[in-house]
Amino acid sequence: MKLGPALYTAYRWSFSPRKRMSMGRAMLASAGIAAGVTALIVVIGVMGGLQKGYIDAILEISSFHLRVEVPKASAASTRESIASLPGVLSALELQETEAIALGSRGEGRPIALRLLRPGSGAQDPGFMKALGLGSELGFPRPGGFYLGREAASSLGLEPGDMVELFAASIDENEGLVPLRASFVLEGVFASGYYEYDSSLAFASLDASNSGAASLS
Repeated sequence: MKLGPALYTAYRWSFSPRKRMSMGRAMLASAGIAAGVTALIVVIGVMGGLQKGYIDAILEISSFHLRVEVPKASAASTRESIASLPGVLSALELQETEAIALGSRGEGRPIALRLLRPGSGAQDPGFMKALGLGSELGFPRPGGFYLGREAASSLGLEPGDMVELFAASIDENEGLVPLRASFVLEGVFASGYYEYDSSLAFASLDASNSGAASLS
């Protein structure tokens, strides 16, 4: 729209035909329009910020920007190859499984368990920041187990407590095989998103961690 028609439209809506200089009405209408536009801008800005924050949390904690599925035997070499590519900031090796965590009160809770190589936190500071563990660059420690704040609270667990995990795997010969492992709760993370803090757990993926090996 050209400036001329816009000014004419504003003039016609601001001043009454019967009372050409209705300045009070013009000021009141302008103030109302300004308040409405300001409120709209604020709401769009807040919602955009919340949406961006949630998308960033998903990328840093859950989905990552890119995931590659490879056999376990070639996982380490594949990670090194990806990490050496130009523009790649970090690459982590992980395994995922579903399990039931049993707390001190005997209550069970389903969790998504992710197994990472010890010291993975030092390779991806953004990941640690999203989990609220910015200073825990040794994460996950060998043999360590980390649980979301909401899940730990519902199970009545604190760092140092013993956690039992129950899972199952399918074997071609034996069928459904039950699995069980015990961990010491090394730490609790708080990402600020209930979805992750209530259902996500991390453990170290190394040869000395027999519990993780039995569940992977």
